[in-house]
Amino acid sequence: MLLIIGVFGPWAKISAFGLDVSTNGFDHKGGLCLFIALAGLAGIFAYAFSNLKIQQLMLLWGLVVGVVIIDLLLVLDFLDIQTTDFVSVGWGLWLSIIGAAAATAGAVVPMWSQIRAKASDMTQKGPSA
Repeated sequence: MLLIIGVFGPWAKISAFGLDVSTNGFDHKGGLCLFIALAGLAGIFAYAFSNLKIQQLMLLWGLVVGVVIIDLLLVLDFLDIQTTDFVSVGWGLWLSIIGAAAATAGAVVPMWSQIRAKASDMTQKGPSA
């Protein structure tokens, strides 16, 4: 939710010659980030509330790939804004970065737990004969 709210907030504030102007995420890569985030949410809801037969590990890998792409896009925008004269990072981009970090943790931790559980099952069964 933080990522989605942050896309609508100011990502860059421009202060030059007595003028203060801000741009939101849609003027940057926020639209693509929003699309990926909504696709991830749709996948989660499809898994949780429908009869679709989606493997949990496949869903988790999709979420991890999606949030890593979002993370990269946000870092690129952040670095682009930071290196531009008279431009500062707005609260919307900060909120999006925090939301993306939380989404990354929320996708990676369950996936890692499931991978470790499968590895544990394989070691308990022993080598195949």
